Amino acid sequence: MKKIKRFIDKISKRYSEYLNKYFVTNIGLVTITLFAIIFGLESTNDIINTIFWSLVCFIPLALIIETSLKKENKNRLYLYILSVFLSIIGGIILFNNNSMIIYDLFIGIILILVILSVYQVVKNRKDSSNYLCKVFFNLFKVELFTGILVVGFGIIYLIVELLIIEGYNIEFYDKILYFIIGIYNIPFTIMSFENVKEEVPAIINTLIRRVLLILLDISYVVIIAYIVKIIFAMELPENQVFFVVFLLFAFTYPMLIMLGNYEGKIEMFNTDYLPYIFIAPLILQIYSLALRISVYGITASRYLGIFIIVFEIVAMFLYLFKNKKYLNVNLFVLAGMSFVLFVMPFVNIYEAPIYMQVNRLTGIWTENTSESDLTKENRQVIKDIYEYLLDYEDADRYMPKHLNMNKINKYLMNTRSKYEGLQTRYFVYTRVEEKTIDISKYNTMERFLYEGRSIEIEDMNVVLGNEEYSIENLVNTLMKDEQQEDEIILTTKSGNAFLVERFDFYFNEEEKELENVTLEGYLLYRWYMKYLVASDIHGSLKYTEELEKRINIENPDKIILLGDLYYQGYRAILNPDYRPDDVAMILNRYKDKIMCTRGNCDRPEDEYVSDFELKDKIELTISNKKFFFTHGHIYNNSNRPDDFDVLIYGHLHTGFIYEDEGKIYANPGSVSLPKNDTKNSYMIIENNKIILKDIYGNKLEETDF
Repeated sequence: MKKIKRFIDKISKRYSEYLNKYFVTNIGLVTITLFAIIFGLESTNDIINTIFWSLVCFIPLALIIETSLKKENKNRLYLYILSVFLSIIGGIILFNNNSMIIYDLFIGIILILVILSVYQVVKNRKDSSNYLCKVFFNLFKVELFTGILVVGFGIIYLIVELLIIEGYNIEFYDKILYFIIGIYNIPFTIMSFENVKEEVPAIINTLIRRVLLILLDISYVVIIAYIVKIIFAMELPENQVFFVVFLLFAFTYPMLIMLGNYEGKIEMFNTDYLPYIFIAPLILQIYSLALRISVYGITASRYLGIFIIVFEIVAMFLYLFKNKKYLNVNLFVLAGMSFVLFVMPFVNIYEAPIYMQVNRLTGIWTENTSESDLTKENRQVIKDIYEYLLDYEDADRYMPKHLNMNKINKYLMNTRSKYEGLQTRYFVYTRVEEKTIDISKYNTMERFLYEGRSIEIEDMNVVLGNEEYSIENLVNTLMKDEQQEDEIILTTKSGNAFLVERFDFYFNEEEKELENVTLEGYLLYRWYMKYLVASDIHGSLKYTEELEKRINIENPDKIILLGDLYYQGYRAILNPDYRPDDVAMILNRYKDKIMCTRGNCDRPEDEYVSDFELKDKIELTISNKKFFFTHGHIYNNSNRPDDFDVLIYGHLHTGFIYEDEGKIYANPGSVSLPKNDTKNSYMIIENNKIILKDIYGNKLEETDF
C-alpha cells in the first residue's frame, strides 16, 4: 500500500507542477476532452462543432504563451484574450469551410506553434544527450502507464458489458479512451519535456545501449544487404523504400544524440560512423523518390518526401559538425518547412503538386495539339494526371485556357478500352445447382479445375484439357454485372465443350489482367476418349520405361494413375531399380494428360516432385456410366462409394475385372510389383470396353460396360 500511495503522490505532484505552469492549456484540454466524451468527435449541433474546433485552435496558442512567458508576465492576460478571439474566428472558419488550403493552413499554424513551444522548453538545455535520455525515460513511463490504463479499463469494460449489462457499446469505450488521452496522456507528455530532474535509471540505460542500439545496427545490416541485392540484381527499389529509410532516420537521429551520454566502444563507434553509413540508405531514398517523380510527377506525398529528405540531410549535417545548438536549429528548420508546406501560397503542399501536374499535362497537350496527335503513352500519362487531379475540386482553377477537367474526361471516355474504368475487385459466377442440363450429345464428361493463373485481357483464352477455350464473353458478362440465368457452356471448333460451374477472378485494372483465375466445371467430349489406367509403380525405373513405351503405342487421351507412384519402403534398400526421381521425370512429361489419385504410400514430398495434382478420387462419366477411380486403401469392393457404375482401384497389386450386382469392379494391377501370380499390368478404357493388359500389351481380360 505504501508503494501505491507513493506512486499516487508522485503523479499528483507532477500534475500539480503541470497545472502550475500550463493552467490555461490544461483548461482547454479538459474542456475539449469533456466535449469529446459528451458529444463525440462529430456532433450534429453546429454550435458544439464550432466550440470544439475553437478549442482545437486555442490549445496550441495557450501552450506557446505558457512556454514563452513566465507566469508573472502581465502580457499573458492580453495574449490569452487575443487567443480566445482568434480561436473563435478559427473555429468558425474551420467548421464552415471545405477548402483544403484552409485546413492545411490550420495544420501548418498548429505545427509551428507546437514546434516553437518545444523550442522554448529545450532552448536552454546545454547537455542535449543527457536531456534527451531523460525525455525518453519520461515518455517511456507515460506511454507504458497509458497502455496499462487502456488495457485495464478495456478488461473492466468487457467484464461489465458481457456479464452485467449484457450488451456491447463500443462508443462507451471510446469515451474512456478520450478521458485517458485528454486527462493523462497529453498533459504528462507535455511534462516529459519539462520535468527532467530525475536521473535516468539503469534499466533505461540498458534498454538504450543493449536493446535499441542492437536493433538499430541490425536495421542497418538489413538495409545495406537490400542495397547490395538490388545493385547486383539490377532491380528497381520497392515503393516502400522511402518510408523504410525515413523510419530508419527517425530511429537513428535521436539514438545518436542519446548515445553521446555513454562512453562505451560500441556506443562511440556508432556515434562516429553511423551518420556516414546513413548516406547509403539516404542515396537509395533519393533515387527511389526521383525515379517515381520522373515517371509519375510530383504528388502531395512525394512533395512532402522532398522536404523530409532535405530535413534528414540538414539534421545529419548539423550533427556531424557538432554545432552546440544543432538540436535547436533543427526545430527552426522544421518550423520553416511547416511554414512552406502549409502556409505559403503557391508552394504549399496543396497547390505545388497541382501546378507541377498541370505543367506535365501542358507539356504533353499543348494549345496546338489535337486529340488525334496524342499517343497511347500520352493518354496513360494524361489519365494518371486526371485521376490525381480528381481529388481537387478546384483543379480547373489551375488549368490553362485550352484545357479543363471536363475536356480531359471526354477525351479519356472517347478513347477508353472496354475494360477501363472497372474497379479492381473480385468477380464471381456460380451455376444454379437446381437446373437440369442436357448433355446427351456428349459422350464423356470430366470434372476439371483451372486455377492460379493470370490472363491478359488482350488474350482471353485458356487451355482446358487439351483444347483452347475463349472466355471473353463470360468475362464481359461478369464485368457488366449482368445476371446470368442461362447455363454457361464454352465451346470449341471441334464441338467439345466446357460447362462452367464456378468462375471467379481478380481484375487488376492497373496491370490490365485477370489474376487468381479459378474456372471449375466439366469438360464435355463428343468423341470416345481412350484412357490408360496404371497403378502402384513404386519408383521402379525399369517398368516406368516399359509403361512409357505402352503410352506411346496406345496414345491415350488421358492417363489415370491410381497412386503409390514413388515410395517403395524397405524393399528399396536392396533394389537398384528403385529410382523415384527418374520416375517422376518420366511421368512429368505427360503432365497434361495425367489424372492421379493419392495412394497410401504417397508422401507430401512426392507431390513436390510431381507436376500434376494428386487427388483422393477421380469421378468421370463415360458413355453415361459413372466411373469412380481411387487408390483402393479407402474405397474398394469391401467399402464401396455411394454412387458409381464402375469402381476401378489399385492397391492390391493384382489385376482383375468382374461384375457383381450390376456393378463393375476392376483393378489394373501393379506396373512394377504384381502379387498373387499376376503379371505386371495396366488397363485401357475405350469404345465401351475395359481391357486389362500386361506391361507388354498382351490382353489378359476384357469386359463391356
